[in-house]
Amino acid sequence: NKIETASPSIRLGLADSNLIARNHVTGGLSLVSGSNNIIFGNNLTDIRLIFSSNNTIFGNYMANNPGGDTIDFDQGTINNIFYANTFPINCSVRFNDAGTTFWDNGTIGNYWCDYKGTDSNGNGIGDSPYLIKGVKWDNDVRGDVSFPIGQDDYPLMAPYDVEHETVVLPQNESFLAILLTVGIAIIVVAAGLLVYHKKHKHNLVKKV
Repeated sequence: NKIETASPSIRLGLADSNLIARNHVTGGLSLVSGSNNIIFGNNLTDIRLIFSSNNTIFGNYMANNPGGDTIDFDQGTINNIFYANTFPINCSVRFNDAGTTFWDNGTIGNYWCDYKGTDSNGNGIGDSPYLIKGVKWDNDVRGDVSFPIGQDDYPLMAPYDVEHETVVLPQNESFLAILLTVGIAIIVVAAGLLVYHKKHKHNLVKKV
């Protein structure tokens, strides 16, 4: 899909185990109280997670967001994993009352446009971690303050190629398959009742 609206273009609330893949979204994505969702291969200006956990965000291209933050973690967001994404130079990560976030999957991290590290063995992974800074509102200074929120231990030296990546779609039974199953069950029950009634009638005839 290609979606161009005011932010957020896609908003999911109380939503679990969904797949959002290969969309071009100008207005960004918002996930509220959602878990175990996969956000894959999209072009996004921004993403916001609120009370959301155990989501996988990978292979996305994050464009510049002149109107706000690129990523916004808010209130109770924990244990989400980001990897194989491309982040712009001016990537802004807002971090308010959120928990642990994983910035690699143990072997693959993200491509950060301002990463200055080297790759001595040519495996496409930077030799040194990428330190991630976030911002949050501080009432004392009446403005945003910057602070470290984590690191990407396997930063990519080039954008990740997602063209040949696939994700497994949920396997939903078709209506025809369900109808066929119900039909077979009805036939079996009907046949059983017919046999029972025949035997019962035969026994009555014998007694007479």
